[in-house]
Amino acid sequence: MQCQTCAALLESGAQFCPFCGTRVVARPGAGAPTTTLPPAGPAYQPADQQWIAPGQPAGPPNSTAAVVSLIFGILCWLPVLPLVGAIVAVIAGHMARTQIRAANGALGGEGMAKIGMVLGYVHLALVGLLLCGLVGFFLLALFAGATER
Repeated sequence: MQCQTCAALLESGAQFCPFCGTRVVARPGAGAPTTTLPPAGPAYQPADQQWIAPGQPAGPPNSTAAVVSLIFGILCWLPVLPLVGAIVAVIAGHMARTQIRAANGALGGEGMAKIGMVLGYVHLALVGLLLCGLVGFFLLALFAGATER
């Protein structure tokens, strides 16, 4: 049996699609179940035992490391955690991507992990360029002062 909304394969006797949350209803006279849109209020998903608002996909839970990567990727751009936040964002992002790939679809958050890693890497690159510029400036000032004597 196949969901009419998202085309996912459904188990026989399923009342809800585990992917899009639509209710499976038997068509009168046809014998083959079809799906209809969920009711106007929040729909209860028996597959994963949680309430999901209409129109929200019932996808896998996000990796905690992906959420940490995104949060620290944002915090590294604030004066709260400039360098440490970028390092945590990059490490947590790599950990999250490894966990998500190993879970084979049981974990989500790939996009959050990528964004956290990009924010962390860009911040680290800019800090590196700033440090190189400062060292170059001090070396130039040191050599300029040595030639004037």
